[in-house]
Amino acid sequence: MKLQQVDLSLRQVDLDIEDATSEVAFLQDQLSVGEVDGATLDSALIALNSAKMRRIDLLNSKQELLYRFSIVSDKSYDEIVLPKLTMIDQEAYLKDNISVKQSLSKNSENRYWKNVIISQYLPALNVQFNYNAQESINQRFSDAFAPFDNKSSYTSYGFSLSMPLFDVNMLKSVESAKVDYLKSTISINQVKADEKRFYQTKLSKVRALDTKRALCERNFKLYGKVFQSIQNSFNSGDATQLELQKSRHQWQIKEMEIQKVYLDQQIELLALYEKLQES
Repeated sequence: MKLQQVDLSLRQVDLDIEDATSEVAFLQDQLSVGEVDGATLDSALIALNSAKMRRIDLLNSKQELLYRFSIVSDKSYDEIVLPKLTMIDQEAYLKDNISVKQSLSKNSENRYWKNVIISQYLPALNVQFNYNAQESINQRFSDAFAPFDNKSSYTSYGFSLSMPLFDVNMLKSVESAKVDYLKSTISINQVKADEKRFYQTKLSKVRALDTKRALCERNFKLYGKVFQSIQNSFNSGDATQLELQKSRHQWQIKEMEIQKVYLDQQIELLALYEKLQES
């Protein structure tokens, strides 16, 4: 997303450089016939040099982004089809949030180990119950012949009580397990509160970018009217080629600004999505 933004910025600055170059050439001609002074030409040269320096900065930024991208992928970034992310509601965000799930898992683990440790120091009662039944049928061919069927059964009960040996670390171990469980319980609320604040921050930014994007779209439409007006003036001989070119380029720049704001919004949404784990 950031690489696409840089590409848009490079296209914008290239248009600025083209306009500034044309402006310098025009002013040089005007200076030669005494229509403008040297200060006007110097100002145009400064604008051209500033645009060229912005381009150098953008290229450096792109190289850094390309390096970071190459660490995770051997593909060309312009081959990647970006998803279209949309805003999710807060309840769904907290439900699938990785940090919240980790804190809940840790709390369950600490509760389990607390119960295990406490049970080690409790007396144990063992109850036994046995039932035995025997039945002999048609025993005439056995050594102990009985002319009739034989049935017998018996039941036995028993219980035992065992006490664990006294451990000087018993209280310390139990209290430590309880504290760990309590801390993990408190941590759940803290993590949820942190994630709610993070969500609200991103939500505010996304809404602000919605407003900014709407303004960019409005400017794009207004610049379209300006360009159409200058084109009409050019056709009638009242505007120069340079004026028409600059007007067209500014219109194109405003269109690219809409795309850059859209990518800004997607980057903010991505910060939310990367904290989620599919259910």
